[in-house]
Amino acid sequence: MSHLRRVITPRKLLLNISMLGAVVLSSIAGAAEPAAPTATTTWTPATQIGNSLSAWFPDIALDQAGTTHIVWNASQVLAPTTAGQGMIVASPALRDYLMYERFSPSDGADNPPATDIGLAGGGEAIRSAILVDRAGTLDVLYRSSEHIWFIKAPVNAAASASAWSEPHWISGMGTAYYAAIAQDASGDLHVLYTENTPVDVDKGNPPALRQSLFYRRSSDDGATWSAPVRLSNPSSLRGTTRPQIHIKGSTLMVAWDEGYDNINAVGDPTQGVLRRSTDGGRTWQPVQTITDAGVPIEQLTFAFGTEHHALIVWRQTTKDIIRFSTSDTDGAEWSTPTTIPNIVARHYYEKHQFDRYALAADSAGRFHLFAVGQVDSPDHVALFHLEMRDGAWSAPQTLYNGVGYPEYPGVATDGGNRFVVSFFVRDTLFDVGNYRVWWANGLADAAPVARQAVPTVVPTPISAPTIIARQVSPNATLPAGSVPPDERARIDRPPDVVSFGEGVLAVTGIVGIVVAMQLWRLRRS
Repeated sequence: MSHLRRVITPRKLLLNISMLGAVVLSSIAGAAEPAAPTATTTWTPATQIGNSLSAWFPDIALDQAGTTHIVWNASQVLAPTTAGQGMIVASPALRDYLMYERFSPSDGADNPPATDIGLAGGGEAIRSAILVDRAGTLDVLYRSSEHIWFIKAPVNAAASASAWSEPHWISGMGTAYYAAIAQDASGDLHVLYTENTPVDVDKGNPPALRQSLFYRRSSDDGATWSAPVRLSNPSSLRGTTRPQIHIKGSTLMVAWDEGYDNINAVGDPTQGVLRRSTDGGRTWQPVQTITDAGVPIEQLTFAFGTEHHALIVWRQTTKDIIRFSTSDTDGAEWSTPTTIPNIVARHYYEKHQFDRYALAADSAGRFHLFAVGQVDSPDHVALFHLEMRDGAWSAPQTLYNGVGYPEYPGVATDGGNRFVVSFFVRDTLFDVGNYRVWWANGLADAAPVARQAVPTVVPTPISAPTIIARQVSPNATLPAGSVPPDERARIDRPPDVVSFGEGVLAVTGIVGIVVAMQLWRLRRS
């Protein structure tokens, strides 16, 4: 009986030992890598709001009593007007309304219906921003007639369109688009807006225009405003989009994307930008550019945390990954960028997509991120919530995973443990469709802040503006329960404000009269 012996050479022995070591090391590494912690926030199911009109681009605020306030853009196609024997005299048109609705714990199911508080014609997207200020007033910025306007109303009366003030023109003479607003502890209001402005480069005549970022401040509740300050580079051909402003004490942090210009349709995504002021917006430090190994980035978002912590989050546009960096100096310095695990960013199909990320912190110092990510393919996306504490990210929580494409989350917090989030859902990707606005309410595992009664403010009566009635078909009115068009407080261009062209004509006429009078006097002398 013969026996086969297995001969092991030194080379084979070394190879076997190496393979065994690799397996052992792999097992150790796998065991050492901790599973993502579970998020501690409890969420109510997301709720759709609004009426039968297509709705998008919401913004959200939360007052001291726990009432949620939301504004958004609702769009309506107007039927053609006719004159005798069915002759069409005007083609269909698109009108956009600035809508407002509140959700109060004390109201329960008896929350007032949505109210239209602003108007823009011609299919002009209304971008808006809302704030609950310390005096018990809602402050709103919105886009209409290619300008940014400021309006306000008492919290207790905002459900009535007549309670809103006459608009104050915030932007300049260019085409404005984005807006943001915040308030500091002293009560000063701080606003941002983007606007088409000439850049200081030799690009021929007429000069090149780009969406630039401007800042203004009000110390009298919005009655008067400081002169605009240009925060973006005046000699840059990069457009500015998605501005945000955050305040901690006397420190203001402004964040925005820089690269693609959505108004002029030029440029490519490039970088994020931060700019700080440590004296309440009176002076500004040089810009900080946020780059990521030469890869284009977008959707930069920022939040202050507890103590001196801060966080920024963005996405790469050439890869479906979300990145972050931390600061222990209130945003003066930043760590090396790192990828957020367990989430795949929505695929970057087009450079003109308008999605954004939202970021906030709770009283325990935990950061909360709201971002759209892929579920199982690039065409299946959901809205997720992730928490980050001490550099570790939780597993994502799903806030919306239904039909359509969720987009554009916004967040508001009471500074304790409560968060409210708004977003909208597209039924078709990047095509005009039937969009819907949603919101959700969450409680984090952090110390709450006591709810307080919001100060009661008596609305200031305003006179109804005198305007020329428009030829609008009966279909132009909003659904039942909304404010009739003739009782709305807002119009395309508020009274007592003339356009640039009308102003030029007026000035030219005055100059002509003065010159004619001087010639008449010379002839008589």
